[in-house]
Amino acid sequence: MTTEGKYKVDSTRMGRKFFIVLAFIAAGALEWAAAGNQLKPNKTSPANLNTGRDSPALTLAFRPPGLGFTIEPNVQRNARSSVVPDSNYGSEEEKKSDEFFKSSGRGDFKSAVDDYMGGKYEEAAGKLARFIAVHPKSPLLEEAYYMRAEALYMTGVDKKTLPETIEAFIAATSLYPSSEHAPRAKFRLAEIYFDHGMAVEALPAYDWLAKKPGNKYMVRGLLGRAKVFMSSKLYYEASNELEKVLLFYPKSPEAREAKFKIAEAFFMMGRYADSIRAFDAAGKRWPEYLMADKEALFSYASANLKADKPEKAREIFSELLNIYPDSREGREALNKIADIWLAKGDKASAAKLLGMLARTSPETEEGLRARLKLASLGQKPEKLLSKSDAFLGLYPAYFEPLATYDDVIKKHPDQSPAPEAMYQKALMFYKDRRYAESISVVNEVMTGYPALSESRQLLELVKANISAMIRVYHEQGGNYEVLDAYYKNFDPYMRDVKDVETRMIIAEAYLETGMYTRAAEKFADLANSSGTARYLDRIYYGWGRAAAALGRYGEAARVLEKFEALAIKGGSIYAAPAMVELGGVYENLKDASKATAAYMAAMKADENGPTWTYALYRTGLVQKDGGRYDEALKSFSDVIKRRGSAPGSDAGPAGDAYFQRVDAAFLSKRYDLAVKFVDAALKANPGSPKKAWALYLKSSCLAGLNEDEKSVETSRTLAKGGPPQVYKDAALASVGGFEWKEKNSDLF
Repeated sequence: MTTEGKYKVDSTRMGRKFFIVLAFIAAGALEWAAAGNQLKPNKTSPANLNTGRDSPALTLAFRPPGLGFTIEPNVQRNARSSVVPDSNYGSEEEKKSDEFFKSSGRGDFKSAVDDYMGGKYEEAAGKLARFIAVHPKSPLLEEAYYMRAEALYMTGVDKKTLPETIEAFIAATSLYPSSEHAPRAKFRLAEIYFDHGMAVEALPAYDWLAKKPGNKYMVRGLLGRAKVFMSSKLYYEASNELEKVLLFYPKSPEAREAKFKIAEAFFMMGRYADSIRAFDAAGKRWPEYLMADKEALFSYASANLKADKPEKAREIFSELLNIYPDSREGREALNKIADIWLAKGDKASAAKLLGMLARTSPETEEGLRARLKLASLGQKPEKLLSKSDAFLGLYPAYFEPLATYDDVIKKHPDQSPAPEAMYQKALMFYKDRRYAESISVVNEVMTGYPALSESRQLLELVKANISAMIRVYHEQGGNYEVLDAYYKNFDPYMRDVKDVETRMIIAEAYLETGMYTRAAEKFADLANSSGTARYLDRIYYGWGRAAAALGRYGEAARVLEKFEALAIKGGSIYAAPAMVELGGVYENLKDASKATAAYMAAMKADENGPTWTYALYRTGLVQKDGGRYDEALKSFSDVIKRRGSAPGSDAGPAGDAYFQRVDAAFLSKRYDLAVKFVDAALKANPGSPKKAWALYLKSSCLAGLNEDEKSVETSRTLAKGGPPQVYKDAALASVGGFEWKEKNSDLF
């Protein structure tokens, strides 16, 4: 066979494919190298090809369709190859070839290819954009669209070039969806979306890859879907995609990545034991891969920490720290090791580790967290670090917590440690009894970070501050106007809260701090809102308490009566206390029978709890006030039996039942029982403030029993005692009267 015959080809078959190879061989080489092969990217000449007219590899002369061209190889090193026209072609055919060359835009396209192959991606992208505009009917248009997108991608995608690059890939895949280049373009597009925080937009491209039969990016599509689900916290869905990779493509290179990703998904789902097992198995099979993935290492260690395996966690965190000391994961590993020491009670070791991180990386997010932990430790009474550390300027966050909080808040307002610093600052003010300043800082958190306006921690801190302020103001004479002003400051943030649990906390805070009108309004609003059905018992209980405190007994009774059926059937923890509250409402409405029935219902709802004792105590009071002394005596005696014989205080109903029993016996003129009950009451409650009253009553009972000497002796004991003065004065008068009567007995 002649040289000419051997290399003679048809340009209609060769021309288009040739440019495809030239255009995409560079990207293919880069991708091959990225997959772990030995070939390294070479932007200058990734395939060692050149299409210029002076190329040392080969030179081509194009002819119109139907005409051939030959390639004459030169076997000598560094010699040029040349195109030798067939003897059948003459000058007329060469002219037609040149005309076709110009009309198809092959020259412009070739120039763009040369730039692309030479690593001039920006120039190539510009030329290809012009080619598309000038040659809308060129047979090379498909390659131009895809090559332009690839050139923009190779330029490097940043905020400035992102829109144009995305547009280029969308245009190529929309116009030519069946192209052999479409799968890679879809993959590029999906990765660009995902890497720039557009997971929702990435998902359709990954879907296309996962469902398009026969494309080599199918497995990457499944992994991509898993990434999107992971980023959206849909961990169950992510694990399903990853399991498909392991089931259908167990020998693919992606199976290794899927195995580790499943372990991470299990961790994020809270399945820590499953996560550890998956990491153990994958790490045993591919130990180098695990050590090369700092994110996987961090999740592996964290899973062990969550599974209460602190030593194993510390071992993995330490390895991560040693391999990647300057990475985000490495720095956070140091934080976690310090947390492990804190949990073990070794606060000094923890403080030194945190100090190391705070000193070497003070302005990183991990370093900021370390500084905040040090500041928190610095507020505690025990001293973990020496004065010399302070003198040498070490651990400033520990010795100056307030300055640390202010520095983090001022310098890093947009980072997650900033609101944490503000919360700790507010907490520090609260502990220092600087309640107004604490609330002011919380106000700043809610204003600056609206997403935290429903934070339970913040609302609980507000509640604690205002409760403390009430105590202080009450001691100072009840300066509630100041308290009211602080609540008004928080109304704008609390008014638009939609979370039911948070709204209930707000209503309960009003109730517990004595703002009953606002509490009743909040509870009534909750009761009439949608989505509160499963909280209604808690809502009605709070509403009833607030209405009762306001003296709106009709409203309170109407709300609390809803618990009557629940008290009989059970099923609500609020039934028993609500019926006690209802009993009190009926007492104020002077309806003794309904009050007694409510208390009995409360006892039935809580037969073995503290509510039973209080309800029976209140029942005894109703019976005593109604003149049913025998029933009252039995009720109070049953309360005492439930309490036991141990000495205590009369602050609670069980202690006071002793004295109420004395009163019931006295009012029924059963003086012998009353005297006996006084002795039992004082024995059980020797320090009671009702002691003087009981002794005075005992003296009166003894007098009623004509035991004058015992009565006088009791009065003398009372007269020598302390306050209350009224009983002391009465006792002195009684003793004086008895002594005068003795001296003048002949008058009687």
